[in-house]
Amino acid sequence: MSTKSLIDEVEPWAPGWSRATGNKSLLKLAQKGLDFMFGDADNPYFIWRGTDNEGFPPYLTTVDETQRYLIKASNLENVDSLTIPIAGTDYAVRANKILKVFVDATLSGYDYDKRWIGEPYAYNFYNPYSSDISRTSISNVACKKMMAYQNSDPYIDFPENPGDTTDIYFVEFTYQAIRLTAETVPLSCPERFEEGLIDFMIGTVQKRQNGKMNEYLANFYGDPETGEGGWISKFQNAVSTSIEEDDFSTPAIPC
Repeated sequence: MSTKSLIDEVEPWAPGWSRATGNKSLLKLAQKGLDFMFGDADNPYFIWRGTDNEGFPPYLTTVDETQRYLIKASNLENVDSLTIPIAGTDYAVRANKILKVFVDATLSGYDYDKRWIGEPYAYNFYNPYSSDISRTSISNVACKKMMAYQNSDPYIDFPENPGDTTDIYFVEFTYQAIRLTAETVPLSCPERFEEGLIDFMIGTVQKRQNGKMNEYLANFYGDPETGEGGWISKFQNAVSTSIEEDDFSTPAIPC
């Protein structure tokens, strides 16, 4: 179902609402529903990777004596834009929540005596038959991480001067749903979850009319305490299955 078809289906249930403009916009309501479904959880499905850093998160470009950095394309090395592909077309997304900043603990020549570099731990699964040990363990960088608000990019604050670098600090972050700036923009969710957006939109329209919670919204949000059984929980659980990237085991240390 396209965004246009979604609005076509909801429109008869929303008298007095416009399709795309004003305070009572069904397009904005669809966007809100998508944002709720994406949520702020550390779901590995929503981690932005790109294709320019060997499957790893992008490097953050840092400047000597500068400690605050917005997480956007212009501050990431070899990243022209933050996009995700849908049906062969790349659509722009924005960073949402910074998960971690880290360095390659197997990289020689880096100053690991800094007080803000954490203890190394496994990041990728280790193959004992491979002679390549690069990027098999990492060390987190302790820094302040602020998530995106409204139209602002998330940012990080380093506790110390990071120096001039282009290939030291990896930054791992989740991204927001594609912004529905027009009915021609696709929905950034699998088709089977579009019924959840319909429930959210119709339920919200009814709540605005009578001020009461209703069955549509209950279906969308799920259990009031746990969220289980709702469309948000179903979506988050479905997209995170089969995602297996990190290895949190502790590598053996020879005596």
